[in-house]
Amino acid sequence: MRDGPGERSEPFQVKLQSLERTVEKLRVLEEANAHTISQKLDQIIAALAPLGQIRDFVERVSDEHERRITALERHTAIPR
Repeated sequence: MRDGPGERSEPFQVKLQSLERTVEKLRVLEEANAHTISQKLDQIIAALAPLGQIRDFVERVSDEHERRITALERHTAIPR
């Protein structure tokens, strides 16, 4: 028996329903993954936050280090 125009066969309807359920499952997984990814990114940002303070530390330490080297060079008469 052939379906008329606009009518769909039962196997087609079953496949369509299965596809709709699969799409819904994928949407749920996408939402869950988005939340997990967001959490992981927040963790990475928090873990890397101390790196933002390194520049200030290096500038302070390098300036002091340079002063000490200069003082040693003057004290020992080592040419620069």
